[in-house]
Amino acid sequence: MKYAVVMLDGVYRETGNQVQGLEGISTEKEFRFDHFFEQISRIIGRKSIKKVLVIRGPEFTAVPFGACEAVHQLLKQLSDAGREVWYYADEYEMHDCYLSSACSRRIMHPLGTCSFRGLARTGVFFQEALKRREITVEVIRRGKYKSAASPFTGRAFDDADREQLQRLLDETVGFMAKAVMQRSGMEQSGIDRLLAGTICSAEYARELGLIDEGRTTEQLFAEWKGRKEKRIKLKKPKGTWGTGRKTVAVLVHEGAIAPGTKNRKSSLIGQVIGDGFMVNEIRRLRENRRVKAVVFRINSGGGSVTASENILQALKLLAEKKPLIVSMGPVAGSGGYWIATAASKLYCQATAVTGSIGAVTLFFDIHKALESWGITADTVRRGESADLGSALRPLKEEERRQADGNIEQVYQEFIRRVAEFRNREPSEIAELAQGRLWIGSDAAARGLVDETGGLPDALAAAKAAAGLKRCRISCFPRIKKSMVERMLTPKPSGEHVELMLMHQLVRECAALHAESQLIDERLITLGRLY
Repeated sequence: MKYAVVMLDGVYRETGNQVQGLEGISTEKEFRFDHFFEQISRIIGRKSIKKVLVIRGPEFTAVPFGACEAVHQLLKQLSDAGREVWYYADEYEMHDCYLSSACSRRIMHPLGTCSFRGLARTGVFFQEALKRREITVEVIRRGKYKSAASPFTGRAFDDADREQLQRLLDETVGFMAKAVMQRSGMEQSGIDRLLAGTICSAEYARELGLIDEGRTTEQLFAEWKGRKEKRIKLKKPKGTWGTGRKTVAVLVHEGAIAPGTKNRKSSLIGQVIGDGFMVNEIRRLRENRRVKAVVFRINSGGGSVTASENILQALKLLAEKKPLIVSMGPVAGSGGYWIATAASKLYCQATAVTGSIGAVTLFFDIHKALESWGITADTVRRGESADLGSALRPLKEEERRQADGNIEQVYQEFIRRVAEFRNREPSEIAELAQGRLWIGSDAAARGLVDETGGLPDALAAAKAAAGLKRCRISCFPRIKKSMVERMLTPKPSGEHVELMLMHQLVRECAALHAESQLIDERLITLGRLY
């Protein structure tokens, strides 16, 4: 028998780093979902491979919202294709219990522990710190759930934000627990005990049905070698697989949305994608004669409304020539939902985060804080509001009124666009808007998306829409790193794990709270420092 080994290790990304130059160099080890998809597809296509060992490494970090579900779907697809799928992890955490439920055998280190503790979200709030230093923040928003500015205006989650976050956590944990119960035969009472904080030894986890046995990978390899089973080394993913000359393209938008032709890294919100860059990618696919359909995969918490609109218009031009299917990744909210409204069909994973149909902007005023340090500012202007948005003075009443009007206009346009896209009345969409984040299953039940499903479902729909029985799958964008970039990118070691986890947590929170107009990052950073 021949077998292959697949690693789950590194910080989850839909595709590779899209930032070029020294700014794009990172110590993060990446788990690329597009590469994982290609590996699974190639294994399914090789009938000689009968067994697959999936090893979850110590640096694997995938957000529970959508990302774990995407990996689970492919593991199940591999099992359904008749392969023996063995899952191994030194320690079984909640995502291991869930991912392994799609596999034939569940293996844990004999000295490891197993837990299913649930999910939590912790917010950090700066209102008191800003107040003590006489820094004021004015927030103009539409949607009581639009909470991006809450860290600067409150001391805790408000009732609306707590409500939406609790729903996201409850539904995601419930979704994972259902899969675990089906695989293990465990009752809800058993899951409840685990959620109360029970930590199991390997033997107790086996008794509960959470694992099948406690062994090490070396023991597995030695046993399989003794049975003359041969390990097949998988080829390095190339971004293209399948047969035929005709292509279905998967175009990934991963990161915040901003104006510009270049992508960049932000210390606060991670990767930022320029609208000009994405429009150029869309244009190339529109003009490529071999590309017969496009799946647009989104993992974005939003950003600039003008940049989002530019991307949307480019997608609409593409949709006039070729089938366009949208697949929502872990997060597709606010501007991420805005750019989804060009699709002929919209898929959202059951545990993905979407919606956030709202608008918000905020203004900092730090002039009193600076004066307390003996720092003053003076401005020479031509035009009463020439320095609008400056953090060195308070907002004028007329400026506040105009900003409020602009936010209202963006909000109503957002509602109108969604109503047109979903063939609904604006009043119906208004009830679902309010800046609320929806878990994918709730979004589908309320008609904000067509179906719950992952990237494989979107690809199947794209092939059907293009009338293709077989085709090549090609992933975009493709960013070639220079030799200097590759040489200067260090491989992370164990000492980087805690730093990477903290960085991922910041990115998750930023994605959940990203808004329809990017907040000036310099001011946010300043607020954090104060």
